[in-house]
Amino acid sequence: DEPHAVHADFGRLHVIIGDANMSQTSTLLKLGMTSLVLDAIEEGVDFSDLRLQDAVAEVPRVSRDLKLQHRLTLADARQLTALEILAEYRARVTPRIDADHKVLAAWDEAVALLAEDPMQAAHLLDWVAKYRLIKGYLDRGIDPADPKLRLIDLQYAEIDPAKSLHHALVRKGQMRQLFSAAEIERAATTPPVDTRAYFRGRVTQKFGEDIIAASWQSLTVRIGEGTAAPWATVPMDIATGLTQAECGEMIDAADTVEDLLQGLTDSGIHPEYRN
Repeated sequence: DEPHAVHADFGRLHVIIGDANMSQTSTLLKLGMTSLVLDAIEEGVDFSDLRLQDAVAEVPRVSRDLKLQHRLTLADARQLTALEILAEYRARVTPRIDADHKVLAAWDEAVALLAEDPMQAAHLLDWVAKYRLIKGYLDRGIDPADPKLRLIDLQYAEIDPAKSLHHALVRKGQMRQLFSAAEIERAATTPPVDTRAYFRGRVTQKFGEDIIAASWQSLTVRIGEGTAAPWATVPMDIATGLTQAECGEMIDAADTVEDLLQGLTDSGIHPEYRN
């Protein structure tokens, strides 16, 4: 019930599992595979035969199965391993853009390595990378109950690069990076040009002192003193609206937020003014 867009037109699929992922490949697969499956569903592909009997209960069973031998029970009583289920999904999705091909290449590579020996995927997937670190201590005779192993478990996903074990592996060249540090830094401050994030980011950069509030769906700005309506809210309900192509020149040309609001009005976008 929170689509961050027009409620009548959009729904929101909130996939929160895996929020602690650090590996760029893990993140690519999580988002990319989900996107491919959603595209397939919209095109009429049926995945209902792969519905699990108890999906929530299977999460810990799969995550604790380090040899990937656990068989998940489907609603129709069939039992398949996680890799077998992935193979079924893989056979039914079709790439449509270049990014899809990259996702499928990573999907195929990761699954092939996991099927042969999970440890071979330690440079790609978080759980294997962390397991390799812990297993190294276990192989040296560390007690499985040693608090040091719990610390490794937590410190792997530490977001501070100076403390994170994941970042330590990156520095040693043991985790595949899909993007450079410079690209990541640039993405943190430079919005994409083909979504509403462009408008929100550019206006915030240029008129930051005039911003009262910003959200997924709107941007509220303070306008000139002495006017009858000191605030104006620009709706941003369309995710692919207010792009660089639509408003880039308008933002560049505006000297004040009033100039920008007038440009938006002239172009058919109607800000909401409030006293």
